[in-house]
Amino acid sequence: MSGATARTVKPSIAAALAESARRRPKLSFGLLALGAASAALGLMFAKSVAHSRPRNDLVMQIVSGSPVLKKSSDGDSVRWHSNKAKLYLDASLDSLSAHARDAVQLGFGTWLGSGAKLPGLSFDSTKGATFGPTPNGKSEIMYGPITITGHENDLALTITFSDPKTGEVLEADMIFNSNHPYGLLSGTSDSNAGSQPGGLSTASANGNSSCDDKYDLQSVATHEAGHFFGLGEDYDVKTATMFYTTGRCETNKRALQSSDETTMDALYVTSETQGAQDPSADTGKGCGGARIGLGKTGGEGSLLSLVGLLGFVSWRRRRR
Repeated sequence: MSGATARTVKPSIAAALAESARRRPKLSFGLLALGAASAALGLMFAKSVAHSRPRNDLVMQIVSGSPVLKKSSDGDSVRWHSNKAKLYLDASLDSLSAHARDAVQLGFGTWLGSGAKLPGLSFDSTKGATFGPTPNGKSEIMYGPITITGHENDLALTITFSDPKTGEVLEADMIFNSNHPYGLLSGTSDSNAGSQPGGLSTASANGNSSCDDKYDLQSVATHEAGHFFGLGEDYDVKTATMFYTTGRCETNKRALQSSDETTMDALYVTSETQGAQDPSADTGKGCGGARIGLGKTGGEGSLLSLVGLLGFVSWRRRRR
């Protein structure tokens, strides 16, 4: 028996790494490509869910009935932050008049032509719209009875759904009350009797029989469009578009007054710095505003694609 001492020689770090790499299964290029495709699909899925899912955490506000601008919990004004918005004109408007849609669009056009930095608008058609306290992701304009308690006799009503923290409006719905007579009138008059609060209130007739004692749809639509963009009521300037009452046969609300334009300019004075950003982007607080729920939704979508990828890798390893 030899007197030599047995020894174990510690392998070098480089050799150990090489041996580990040799034994470890290699991911193929195809698998890596699959992972990239899975992650992309996950992001697309998250974005589609964010657009289609109802935003139940939004705050509903009846914009009319307030002489001052609405404020969020952070003190920001309640208004649109996106540089564009889409409105859906419901088929119920056609029962009011064959040209009712044109009158409504002219009402919005009055504000868009005022010089205020408002979001650009596009219009589309819809059918079966309902007016109520639950948002559905579409800004809809319709004709029918108002059933919201305390506003059943209002001439028209606009409600917004906004982020309670930043004040960003993400949906606004408008209804013209079918319990009142509307018409597409011509000419001008000045009837501002009555003082019923809430919505655009009714007022007594001024004796002008040429309009059949109807309310001018375009005049009312221009007033409600002001609410759509975030303005409250004007209780002081009787000739203003945003004055809180209107009379039968009155058409003067079609034309904006300086008080209307000044208030709207002040509301959207920072809109140039809002940026032409994707309204679905989660940009955080600031001029662009924080988008609700997108952070969580995006995380869920990414997690789903990641779990799918890891599961596939595990399955491939078990087959080796």
